[in-house]
Amino acid sequence: MACHRCPHCVYETDRKSNLTRHINLIHPVRERYTCPSCGVTYARKCTLKAHTLHCSANQDNMLICAGCDRVFESRQALHYHRRKCSEYLSGVDSEEQIRPINQQVNIHGGQYNHCTINNTNNNTIHINNFNNENREYITYEFAKQCFDAGVFGIPPMMDNLYFNKEHPENHNARLKSLKKNLAEIKTDDGWTPQGLLGVVDRIITNSTNEILRHVTAHPLDPEQDLFRLNAIQNIEAANRKKLRDRTKCKLLERRDYGTGI
Repeated sequence: MACHRCPHCVYETDRKSNLTRHINLIHPVRERYTCPSCGVTYARKCTLKAHTLHCSANQDNMLICAGCDRVFESRQALHYHRRKCSEYLSGVDSEEQIRPINQQVNIHGGQYNHCTINNTNNNTIHINNFNNENREYITYEFAKQCFDAGVFGIPPMMDNLYFNKEHPENHNARLKSLKKNLAEIKTDDGWTPQGLLGVVDRIITNSTNEILRHVTAHPLDPEQDLFRLNAIQNIEAANRKKLRDRTKCKLLERRDYGTGI
């Protein structure tokens, strides 16, 4: 009399060993591959890999071109793509909105192509510690123009605060290794290695706070200003990625062309 039944089909046997062999041969347990971000499982590893590239729960770790939003498997592939992506190189759709503010930065000496320090008189330049930048030259009028541009006003403030050739004392962050995602910041102990993403995010945050520091000291319009305030304080994921990529490019430019610091 059969006492061992297969849970998957009608097979029956009086021996447990026979049932075990039957299950292993006819109903093998297939390995499942689970997405660590959202928990969805797949039977094939290649399917999981394709899913991971576009998983919405994994946005913070996705390698996305800030110009065309194409997703890549490796940083090397993303870097190679950026060199040829016309939308990325042209500054994508935000360029038209940034340009009027950048023109104002030009007047204040904040927008430039290559960071260099004019030290022809052999003057010693004191570099301020990171998070302790000189902000005295940034005016309310300039900060208000950045604020009126919403999230697109953050890059001009960043250029004026951290990449202004007229104020090399604020050139206190630099790229150490793009491959290893390392930056260096100026501290009391000299140039201190830090994670690149952390430094980039701090530059973005400090630039944002500088805008808000000036603007919130004056009365705000209940309708338009509060909307802009919310947009700047709560940057959307896509815009944050573009800001991060732009900041990395500025640090890379500083390293490649030299700053004198």
